[in-house]
Amino acid sequence: MTRLYETEILNVQDAVFQRLADDPGLSSAVSGIFDKVPENENFPYVVLGRCYATPYRTKTTDGERVELTLDIWSGDNGKKETIDIANLIGAALEDPLSLDSADLFSQELKSIEVLEEVTDLFHGTLVYEFILDKE
Repeated sequence: MTRLYETEILNVQDAVFQRLADDPGLSSAVSGIFDKVPENENFPYVVLGRCYATPYRTKTTDGERVELTLDIWSGDNGKKETIDIANLIGAALEDPLSLDSADLFSQELKSIEVLEEVTDLFHGTLVYEFILDKE
């Protein structure tokens, strides 16, 4: 049976992870970048969060729109550490990703949010949108 639709979520997530893991500034600022956080991990860290994809089709394109949320978790007193890490992520993802399985049309930061979840635990989210043309 031939698949009519296969998502690029994992390929995008892997490329984002590799870009973030290879960034020396970000790597020195966090204890790790995770898909699933190990038990008893020290703050701060980054988690590859919510992934969402929809087909992106035009007359000439058979692609996909992938939205990936990056979660920052900080135990620091205040929002500064979370915002500093968000800025490091933004710098690391400034240049377009390279994907083997699809051409990247667009890579855009859609939103940043920083909030206090519980006393002395801060949460930041960055939502990125990637528009792909599948080969």
